[in-house]
Amino acid sequence: GRYAYKALRAFGFETFGRVIDEGFGDMNLEDLKQQEEEENDRSSPSHKHHHQHQQQFISPGKSRIFRMLSAIQRLEKADWEMLERIADKNREHLMCGGVCHRLESQ
Repeated sequence: GRYAYKALRAFGFETFGRVIDEGFGDMNLEDLKQQEEEENDRSSPSHKHHHQHQQQFISPGKSRIFRMLSAIQRLEKADWEMLERIADKNREHLMCGGVCHRLESQ
């Protein structure tokens, strides 16, 4: 949901922003859906007329999330290692009570 990354950071977690684009993370699902529809409308002028009363199929090649996942697949080994270190740090923070300590101090 909206402000999810900000909330995670406030609780002491580190996000993956140093390695991957997290620009969609503070958007809610309706914002993402609207953005996908707008991107598809720009690429398909006749699409608007078909979309008014039916479910839209979003072409994977045009999907912002698909593009982000494709970029993640192309990451270098060092980037994957960074993601793993961040995940390990977050797991330790969660399991060792770091979150509880952070909450108690606020």
